[in-house]
Amino acid sequence: MLYSSAGFASMLFASKIGHLSDKIGAQKVLPACLLLAGAVSIPQGLVTSPWQLALLRFIHGVAVAGLMPSINTLIRNLTPSFCLGRIYGFNQSAQFIGMFSGAFLGGHLAAVFGIRQMFFIVAVLLLTDAIWCHKIEK
Repeated sequence: MLYSSAGFASMLFASKIGHLSDKIGAQKVLPACLLLAGAVSIPQGLVTSPWQLALLRFIHGVAVAGLMPSINTLIRNLTPSFCLGRIYGFNQSAQFIGMFSGAFLGGHLAAVFGIRQMFFIVAVLLLTDAIWCHKIEK
């Protein structure tokens, strides 16, 4: 139930964040979603009850809901049409590699450092990505 709260939030908010992305631009939504996801990852490592984690996972899901639509929009806007399918293919491959390696590495790192520390590691990665995307936007 805790894990699915993020997916439920993403399902509820993906179209709303996609609409926001259409209005203000994916290049603004992407770093904002990364920043929110990173910021909400920190307190997830500090929770003391399941309901706190469920609420924070829900907020995390809202942030994650804006990532893929923003990335796909940016790919579409920045890629020449003659190689668009290939670039989407690379994007999908990278996503699946991340899903595999993230689960594999995450499991090993959690065994070494503990589950709580994983939230802090994820926060650092997400916040680093947010800064990187913000710098690229300028």
